[in-house]
Amino acid sequence: MTIQRPHSLRALLPCLLQRPFVAVWIYLFASFQGVFGQPNDLFFHHLTPAQGLSQSTNPCIYRDRSGFVWIGSSEGLNRFDGVRVKVYKADPGDACALADPTVTSPVFEDRREDLWFCTHTAVHRYRRQYDDFERFVLYDAAGTALKGYQVFGLDRQERLWVHCNGQVYRFDVRPAVSERFHPVLAIDANSFCYFETDSLAATGALFAIGETGVVRYQCDLNTVRLTDTLFTGVHVNCIYQERSGVVWAGSDEGLFQVHPNGRIRSPVDSRSTGIRQIKPWGTTYLFAATDQGLFLVDKASGRTVRQWTYDNQNPAGLSANILAALHIDEEDNLWVSAWTKGVDYTNLRKLKFQTRRFYTTDVSGESHLFVPGPMLQDSRKRIWCGSQMQGLLALQNDGIQYEDFSALAPAPDQLFDLGDGRLLVNNFGSGLSILNPEIRQAHNLLRNGEPVARFHICRVSPHEFVLASGVGAPGLLKLTVSGLQYKFESIGSEQVISKDWYYVICQSAHEFLMADDNYTVYYFNEAHDKPLEQVTALPGYINCSLEDEQNIWLGGSFGLCRISRVNHAFQYITAKEGLTDNMIYAILRLNPREWWLSTGKGLVRFDPITLHFQKFGLADGLQAFEYNRRSCLHASDGSVWFGGVGGYNRFEPAALQLLDIQPRVQVIDIQVNDGAYPYRDNPVLVKSLRLPYDSATLTFHFVALEFSDPAGNRLKYRLDFSDGTPYDQDWVDCPDARGFARYANLPPGRYILRILGANSDGIWNASPKEISIEITPPFYQTWWFRVLAGLALLLLSYAVYRSRLIAMRKKEEQKRRMIELELNALRAQLNPHFISNNLISINNFIRNNGVEKVRAYVATFARLMRNVLESARNPLMPLSEELNMLQNFVEVESGRFPRPIDFSIEVQNGLDTARYFLPGMLLQPFLENAIVHGLGPRNGAGKIRMYVSKHQDILVFVIEDDGVGRNERAGGPITSPERKSHGLDITRQRLQLYDLQNNTVSELETEDLNNTDGTPSGTRVTLRLGIGHHA
Repeated sequence: MTIQRPHSLRALLPCLLQRPFVAVWIYLFASFQGVFGQPNDLFFHHLTPAQGLSQSTNPCIYRDRSGFVWIGSSEGLNRFDGVRVKVYKADPGDACALADPTVTSPVFEDRREDLWFCTHTAVHRYRRQYDDFERFVLYDAAGTALKGYQVFGLDRQERLWVHCNGQVYRFDVRPAVSERFHPVLAIDANSFCYFETDSLAATGALFAIGETGVVRYQCDLNTVRLTDTLFTGVHVNCIYQERSGVVWAGSDEGLFQVHPNGRIRSPVDSRSTGIRQIKPWGTTYLFAATDQGLFLVDKASGRTVRQWTYDNQNPAGLSANILAALHIDEEDNLWVSAWTKGVDYTNLRKLKFQTRRFYTTDVSGESHLFVPGPMLQDSRKRIWCGSQMQGLLALQNDGIQYEDFSALAPAPDQLFDLGDGRLLVNNFGSGLSILNPEIRQAHNLLRNGEPVARFHICRVSPHEFVLASGVGAPGLLKLTVSGLQYKFESIGSEQVISKDWYYVICQSAHEFLMADDNYTVYYFNEAHDKPLEQVTALPGYINCSLEDEQNIWLGGSFGLCRISRVNHAFQYITAKEGLTDNMIYAILRLNPREWWLSTGKGLVRFDPITLHFQKFGLADGLQAFEYNRRSCLHASDGSVWFGGVGGYNRFEPAALQLLDIQPRVQVIDIQVNDGAYPYRDNPVLVKSLRLPYDSATLTFHFVALEFSDPAGNRLKYRLDFSDGTPYDQDWVDCPDARGFARYANLPPGRYILRILGANSDGIWNASPKEISIEITPPFYQTWWFRVLAGLALLLLSYAVYRSRLIAMRKKEEQKRRMIELELNALRAQLNPHFISNNLISINNFIRNNGVEKVRAYVATFARLMRNVLESARNPLMPLSEELNMLQNFVEVESGRFPRPIDFSIEVQNGLDTARYFLPGMLLQPFLENAIVHGLGPRNGAGKIRMYVSKHQDILVFVIEDDGVGRNERAGGPITSPERKSHGLDITRQRLQLYDLQNNTVSELETEDLNNTDGTPSGTRVTLRLGIGHHA
């Protein structure tokens, strides 16, 4: 097809008249050529009661050496850390609180970093050590507390300058001073200022500002003397004196300058009237807070070089025009008190980008912001900026508009330079056209007589393009442009032709990546008849793409997706990897290591090798957070352009200066066991903690004090043991500027908590904030307890050893004693008297009874002797054998009497006599005693009964005889008394030794039996023998 070239500009008129908006724009072009606002070179953050400020009217602002900002109000004193506001309220009944809520003076800081200021009823010292206040009050002669204090200076001699009740005082702020207030000058005025002129000589200048003038006094170490009157008839609001002696005075009439020679330069700039406060910035400029906004004054010329005023269309501007106070801190943060609107603050070195905005006017005269879309620099160095809703503009290299082509390109979504001065324009929704700017002609490209509207175009070669179909127009089209000729042709297999494609990327001349309407990406090779290869199913739509040597990069609502050219392996890069936002609008490559991304939350400088992100936000001067799709340009002069919903940013990447301020990290609160900090000391000053083991759950709240963009500050922390062993395996990143770390139930030990902070430009502290932590163990885990426990264990071991040794010796002694007693018992049984009696009995048997009875008697005697000898060999013997031995013993003893002894043994039913053991011959002495002393006097006549039973763990033996009894026995003859006492004594000793060895308790009881008439009827012996472990 052929593009017809018109013969004159008349051919354009019908087209222009069909668009009255464009016609009016061209008509007004001479007077509205690219109207744009001044560079918005200050971005103000706002601090209001909505963010925690106690009140929106704030007469004083001060930033202390610890990094906190203090803001006075009529509702107390505020401490601001960039994230939180802590309000100190008044409580007259609390001596450590403010006396009243109205802070009436500036804030001054002494050498100990305590703060000094006044309220209406007292001078106050903020005691940093305890995070509370101390009050100082003057009294009149009647003892009434004075009111109406003004604090206006603090000199190097640590003297606070105070005015109250018509008197100026020097107030000694040094600790432990008994007399603090020293009157130096009786004077009354609206306000006062003090400036130190020579810190070594302790001299300064005191200014008393009245209704119609200013009086200056020279202050020496001990004297105050009048110097001069500077103004008469002028209502001065504020004074600033330089070290050189030059005085600047802000008044309702403007800014005055007084030279050291007394010459007054009156008003230096008539625009800056109603000046409330003056602050120097460096050596060149003054900032002035006025009733008409903020002024920047060049001191050399005295002229205003810039003015900032309230603009309700600019959320980053001043909150009001009436400004009450200024403060510029050492990091070049400018703090402005906007009357009844709170505090505005900005960093004077933060800004990196300038925003330009174009406004177009429609036929009704209404102004509209031009919202940039695609950008292009053509072969003739012209810069083109399109907008889907507002057309096409041609810009100069400095960004100034010089021509409008909106009528010819009404909705450009993509722009391509054809290399001959013409542009290929993909108009959103209305089709393709070729624009010739030289003759101001646009020719629509038709296929089969219809406009060709395509969603996305990629360039294959200088004159070949591939078009994604979009919804409702399946397949791919190839466009070839050659001079005035162009050609469309369908490409791809049936599989390609049958699908709707909304995005296409040229991997090579014949290889393409294509995304369908389900966001699925496929690989297609035009030169091979192969099925489509699915690469990945994207979680969102594509906005932009870029090809480098190894990869193809996609940007969209999913962040970034990197696809390998070789094997189509893919990787997603999202906010988890450090992206500001998962919405990517445009990708711009400057060199292999520096790419720029526009996102839904600002601009990002990106290194694709290391995946490092440098983020830039509104405080850096961006037009807005949100940018537009494919709205970017890398111009031939090295400048970079990005367009968004609020205009466009143009900048030189090599000239960008990061703000090199390292934030001061401060811990603002510590919680122990999830409760309040238990100590009086200010957590800000805590360098070490020592807590018991049951207070080992610790929570730390901390901030990075850097105010250029506080919400963009970053924090990370880690806990290590004091010997360097890590507790946290790596640094822990805080999700936002509100630093928070919690450790539950820390084991006893010594730790170091380290905290690092970075400003919004990514500048980290050189060294971390450190807090030493010691969790003391319970007493039973302490070293001294372990030493004592070790010693106690040694002593116990020794005691056990000694005890066992003694027990072993005692046991051996007991064993020896038992053997000795057994031998004694044996001797007692085998004594000559016993043997003699038995031999006599045998002799009597032989003489009276014959041989057979003698044999039986001898056999019984032999068994008895065997039992006796066996018992001597074994310490214990079964009860059954003991009973047999007793039976033999009685039979042998019966041989001495005319007739046998009536003896019987009764055993409790069920008692297993073979199971229980007792010392051998233990019962024999009692039986022998019954025979010898009970029945013997009756010549053996009588009965002996023995009863054996068991009750729990006790064997009970009862031996009863019906002999003469112990009383008769005592009065009559006793056979062998030595034998009686000796045998029973041995038996008692054996019982004691038995109990000791077996941990038992045995009892021996002897009782006399009597007839009803009281005469003796015998004796009963009861032995309760404890059953030992041998049973």
